Amino acid sequence: MSIYSAIAKVYRPAVFQGGLEKKGYFEGWYFKQVSADSRRVLAFIPGVSLSGDRHAFIQMIDGMTGESRYFSYDLSDFKWKKDRFEINIGPSRFSSEGMSIDIRSQGTRVSGTLEFADVRPYPVKTLSPGIMGWYSFVPSMECYHGVVSMGHRLSGSISIDDDTIRFEGGRGYIEKDWGTSFPESWIWLQGNTFPDGEASFMLSIAKIPWRGRHFNGFLCFLYAGGKLHRFMTYTGARINEIRLDEGRLFVTLSDRRYRLSVEARQLVTGALAAPAMGTMSRPIKECGNARLVVRLEDAAGRILFEASDATAGMEALGDVINLIRRK
Repeated sequence: MSIYSAIAKVYRPAVFQGGLEKKGYFEGWYFKQVSADSRRVLAFIPGVSLSGDRHAFIQMIDGMTGESRYFSYDLSDFKWKKDRFEINIGPSRFSSEGMSIDIRSQGTRVSGTLEFADVRPYPVKTLSPGIMGWYSFVPSMECYHGVVSMGHRLSGSISIDDDTIRFEGGRGYIEKDWGTSFPESWIWLQGNTFPDGEASFMLSIAKIPWRGRHFNGFLCFLYAGGKLHRFMTYTGARINEIRLDEGRLFVTLSDRRYRLSVEARQLVTGALAAPAMGTMSRPIKECGNARLVVRLEDAAGRILFEASDATAGMEALGDVINLIRRK
């Protein structure tokens, strides 16, 4: 790959960042769908695993029941566009405009088409090409993260055997990860079905290895009232508190202008496969119906945003309390 091509990919984080010749590599996109009445939550994770049993895959998880499936495909079934975000795994297609699903495996039939409207991508700027900011330019990190859509409207339906889930008027979200492995420990929260129908929130805190040592980094945004608030390691924000109390997680972050308080409670969890040195061999638990409350205050203590989401995504793996420490 030429230097020009590599730089061009950095500024298009949604597209396939790898190449099928890579070793010890993974890449996956996370498509979450919530029905208009918030009674159904369904996520699809298409991706590739380029280590050991090299293959493409689609994971599917029901956020309300925790039921999950892993569908494996030959690597030759993975196709992608170089000039825009669009991937195919077998007959299924995924893009920032919609998805069409056609899975017939393990005695299960999953089919349907969803269209996305009013897609709100995370901004890409010259010195900050996506949510990772200038860390996007740092080579050989364990895991890179991207937000493809902070939120969009849904139309269409998905059928799982005889169960048809209608997503007309619902909300969607897309993010992705690529690299070699997920971190040793992390917290991930995501919600974009707040009462105003527009707000979106994501928080990721992780133990990040670098040159034989590690540091605790975080990415967090709140889009509310037409404004994007960013709390990131690279913006100078800090974590004030991480606390677990009777199954509830409390996190507070702040910078010179704002304070962000987050409370989350995990309910039903389901099993997913996460990457370890490129292989999808690490079992993790994800909740798709966590109860999330987010509050944003200015330096004077005035509440600028406060709302709850009953269909939030949540993962908390490893020694999460020590993620507050900077090492």
